[in-house]
Amino acid sequence: MNLNNFDELIDPVIVERGYEYYCDDNIVSCKQVRTGKWVAKVLGSKLYKVEIKLNNQDIIGASCNCPFDGYECKHIVAVLFYLQNEILQHEGKQNNENDSNKKTIQTVEEKIENILKNLTREELEKIIIDRALKKEDFLNFILAYYDKEQKGVEYYKKLINTSLRAAMDRHGFIDYYHADRSVEVVFDLLEKADDLVYAGQNEKVIPICKAIIDEIVPACEFMDDSNGHITTIMTEAIEILNHIATNLSGELSDDLFEYCLKKCDKNIYMAYGWWRDILAVAIKLSTNKKRNEMLLQKVDELIQKEIEKNNPHLFRLEELIVKKYELLNQMNLKDEALQFLIQNLSYPKLRELALEIEYSNENYDEVIRIANDGVKNDSQYNGLVKKWKEWLLMVYIKTQNKDMISKVAFELCCETNDGDKYYKEYKAAFDKETWPQAYSSLKQELYKKGNISFSKVLANILVMEEEYNQLLEYIKKFPRRVTEYQRWLLVYNPQEVYNMYVYNIAEEANKANSRNHYQNVCRLIVQLAQIGGKNEAKKLMQDFSKQYNKRKAFLEELSKIRL
Repeated sequence: MNLNNFDELIDPVIVERGYEYYCDDNIVSCKQVRTGKWVAKVLGSKLYKVEIKLNNQDIIGASCNCPFDGYECKHIVAVLFYLQNEILQHEGKQNNENDSNKKTIQTVEEKIENILKNLTREELEKIIIDRALKKEDFLNFILAYYDKEQKGVEYYKKLINTSLRAAMDRHGFIDYYHADRSVEVVFDLLEKADDLVYAGQNEKVIPICKAIIDEIVPACEFMDDSNGHITTIMTEAIEILNHIATNLSGELSDDLFEYCLKKCDKNIYMAYGWWRDILAVAIKLSTNKKRNEMLLQKVDELIQKEIEKNNPHLFRLEELIVKKYELLNQMNLKDEALQFLIQNLSYPKLRELALEIEYSNENYDEVIRIANDGVKNDSQYNGLVKKWKEWLLMVYIKTQNKDMISKVAFELCCETNDGDKYYKEYKAAFDKETWPQAYSSLKQELYKKGNISFSKVLANILVMEEEYNQLLEYIKKFPRRVTEYQRWLLVYNPQEVYNMYVYNIAEEANKANSRNHYQNVCRLIVQLAQIGGKNEAKKLMQDFSKQYNKRKAFLEELSKIRL
């Protein structure tokens, strides 16, 4: 997509609205801050910030801080129209000038560089000091990034807290439109931490990351984080700690390990899921027996804490159980790990681990026992039952037990939404004499369920067996599915396919009540013509023009169709 054709590739409704914004002079400012990067302010219900990235005239990125980010955003489209006019007009003028007179559009960065070259050191210092004293955001940026002294956690916490408070409304809440500003200083701190990691100054990195973890997660309680800033910040902070963990030793390593153990069971980190990432840092730091024991004790505490809740979080509990099993193995306590695994097979992840172990050891009877036990215990969870039956099927195929292959494959074909993928195994379990009866039994069972709601399994099996007459009769009961199977049905009976298209299009037209809906109806009409139903498509257009003669938008869309 580029500046010449974007208006052909974006939703016409959005293009129309964006063009209106452009024509109404809603673009307050638009500057090229670096080569190819443009930043604009667009006036809508609020003042929005739009960023566009170009490579020559190709559009390689676009964002807006309104709720409709991406190319569904009229503010972005408005700026693209502005740039289309600005850049293409500029290039047009340049083409009419001699090479010696040609000028490129100067970026903001280049303009600033030219200004700074003409300032003295004293003038620069005065500008920075005056600006920092008047603008708290700029002051926080200077303190966060350029203060070279060793600072403690409390210093950085105060810096972050000050920035968050400055963005709050009178109720103490940070709304969507002020969220960006509230965390600018945090991103500056992360950038500083990255530079310190590169410089090998890990002792300065840890206080920054601790302060971020301490202050940012609690901000979830009073910030609209629809932009995902908190997730981005926490991910980066923890990634930094993970990166330096293996290079730490002595007091630094001890301090960070104890910090992670304390933080991972705090309610706020448990509630938002960051406990597992913080615990992962502790696990990476757990390089001796003493720390392993402390870590194991902490995991036991977390498990007990979860169990004692009135309404325990089962997924979190399972994660903790698995984590304990992994720790026991990490500590080389193999016997204890195996015993713990056997005692906790009710947790699906541990049951699956047990199945993997027994299968790799070729203990197939044990695999069958564990999987059958899972089918029984997890009968209310279809996804888990399917998983355990897949293990059974795998073992029976391995041991060439055709009777059990046919039984389990039959159940998987009939009980799952993708049952056709087990069809080959089912068919392979029979010889030529017994197959017709087995095939008939399978189809009969699938038809029972497929008459109530569409069975993709049945339809796909009919395709595999090339029984297109039965496929057609079945699809006629569910005409909306015709597009999925038209490649086979068009060869067998094209007119029936056209008839189903006509039925579907008429249904869609009857429900349509917006331009987007009308456009969809028209797309279906074009598709009908493309597969050979041109006469039917023309008749639909004639009928709709009469039937919906008061729907101006629909008539406009119909008039655009070229068959």
